[in-house]
Amino acid sequence: MLSIASTSTAKTSGVVTVAPATASQQVNLGAADSAGVLGLSSAEAGYITAGTLRLGASGGTNSGNITVSAAVSPTTFSTMALRTSGAVSGTGAVTIANLGVSAGGDINLSGQNNVTTLAMTTSKAT
Repeated sequence: MLSIASTSTAKTSGVVTVAPATASQQVNLGAADSAGVLGLSSAEAGYITAGTLRLGASGGTNSGNITVSAAVSPTTFSTMALRTSGAVSGTGAVTIANLGVSAGGDINLSGQNNVTTLAMTTSKAT
């Protein structure tokens, strides 16, 4: 469970990593925590000031899928990295200068995204 209150902040010019406690736990960007899901709402993301926000383990060793369920438009970091050996999908719009997605499964971000620089890679065989 991620618990970020208005009195909690994470500030760095480097990377802040938010990763699930267990490798198979799913991540939901744009929503609150729920059973078996690490949620990070847009409001919670606002308490993180960094050069980069990384969701998932740095090597993508977490296997839970990442879902973008609601619009996310952070102003306290300009780069977001989504890392999983599972899939990345969602209909929520992502608005950010730099977005990197590394997945072991499908990548399907069908929202009205507004990204200046986009990098995506998947190890899923075609």
